[in-house]
Amino acid sequence: MSFVPPTEAELKCVADLNTKLYAEFSDLVGNSNFNDTTILRFYRGHKGNEESAYRGLQRYVKWRADEDVDNIDIRKAEFQTEIDKAKCVLGNFDLNGRPASFCYAHRHNANDRDIAEIRKLTIWVLETLRKSAKPDEERFVIGFDLGRFSLSCMDYEAVKQLIQILQSHYPDTLESLYILDAPFVFWACWAIIKHWIDPVTANKIQFVKRSELGKFFDPSQIPPADK
Repeated sequence: MSFVPPTEAELKCVADLNTKLYAEFSDLVGNSNFNDTTILRFYRGHKGNEESAYRGLQRYVKWRADEDVDNIDIRKAEFQTEIDKAKCVLGNFDLNGRPASFCYAHRHNANDRDIAEIRKLTIWVLETLRKSAKPDEERFVIGFDLGRFSLSCMDYEAVKQLIQILQSHYPDTLESLYILDAPFVFWACWAIIKHWIDPVTANKIQFVKRSELGKFFDPSQIPPADK
């Protein structure tokens, strides 16, 4: 996958959506977390259906307010326990300069977590990636390291929550998702998970070995595997 600049027709639809949204939500004017790139993402994520994109944007604006997403950085105390487990590593970039987060599945225990804290951690990670991305595309990369995966890590509720947030509120932001070193036991889990993922997102998922990451990242940008 690769970002394609907007066409003239898309820019016209973005301008139309911009006018409607700012008329309905005047407080969006000047909000650095909402711009024409956001609108383009939703327009493309809704398959070029302007009315559907508008409804998605309305839900997105309400969701950001309900979750207080604009202030997630200063609310980290609410999910610091999850941050301290270092499940997600930030600060890396792929060969195309897109920000990446590497998530270590074995650092998560489905029986020892608060789903509300997981939701806040998920939003924080996605917001951090989005704000670190190229402004004209807002695209990022995610890697899930399953090198030490066990069934105690498998948290269907958390995975479904991630998929819902990503697909509903961050459309067209995911450039690639790498699943690293998936063990045999994970494939039974994947048989369930894959049905929750829309086809466009599914096409961005690659199962690779950690040793193959050099195709996508400079070695200095690849966090080490846990031993």
